[in-house]
Amino acid sequence: MKINLNKFRKNGARGIGALDLLIGLVAAYFVFAFVAGRFQQFKADFHDHHDMISLAQEVVDIAEAAEIAGVDLVVEGQVEKTIDKVARGGTAQFGPCQGQYYGLPDLSDEDRRALKNFLRFEFDRLAVVRENLASL
Repeated sequence: MKINLNKFRKNGARGIGALDLLIGLVAAYFVFAFVAGRFQQFKADFHDHHDMISLAQEVVDIAEAAEIAGVDLVVEGQVEKTIDKVARGGTAQFGPCQGQYYGLPDLSDEDRRALKNFLRFEFDRLAVVRENLASL
């Protein structure tokens, strides 16, 4: 069975028309806009993730430095309370670090909640979660 395509063509019609081209361009624009938006969101998520890992490492560093200076910021086995204590901070009372402040007073409530996913206790020490490091 042969199909005669000439029946479907208009007289003198060749190739794609202006309307077909316009519809194709609009569809391509929407596809591009969607893909570009998803890429921008991916980049934002990547930077947020990287920033949270950096912040988690900063919390660990401050907690370790505070412990050396005699300031107790770590609540053993309780990440949330440790994050709260680091956010409040503390000042060394004696020794060579006397008067030195240890803490992150600008830590927002949103960052405190997010940090719970990036910190844990390993061998009774505060540490950055390794699974989150591997996902980069």
